[in-house]
Amino acid sequence: VDPNTLVCQLADTSPPVLTVPTAVTADATSPQGAVVSYQASATDNVDPNPAVACAPPSGSTFPIGTTAVTCTATDAAGNSASATFQVNVRGAADQLSDLINEVQSINAKQGVVNSLDAKLQAVQDALNAANAGNRADACNKLDAFINEVQAQAGNAITVDQANELIADANRIKA
Repeated sequence: VDPNTLVCQLADTSPPVLTVPTAVTADATSPQGAVVSYQASATDNVDPNPAVACAPPSGSTFPIGTTAVTCTATDAAGNSASATFQVNVRGAADQLSDLINEVQSINAKQGVVNSLDAKLQAVQDALNAANAGNRADACNKLDAFINEVQAQAGNAITVDQANELIADANRIKA
């Protein structure tokens, strides 16, 4: 054996270190759920670029509710590590609850806040009834809320507040 050409390699027996989110939460943007992106990465003591694969992959449409995502990192030596985390896509009811809290925190005349809140409570009642099949009523009541917010924009509430409330209501409506 020529000692000048002798190459000594240590066997790679350590799996990569996989990093995944603890959890991801997103608001549904349609009845199908939401497109959710997340970051998963891996490092390895030998392989500078271990492969990371997740199912469902980042950028997928996740349904409303909770979905488990499993990621696996594999290095060039075939060592692997896996981790799982949850993606929670919030449906209309959860988003509506946040919108009600947002309206109740607006610094405006109490009568305006009460009127907007009453409209959202009506949406909530209609949404509960929508589970029995009448979704149009919930959408109509959201439209009434949006119309009142538009009427109050620049008056009882700021234009920025109105734009945010309308965007939230339209996302729930979708």
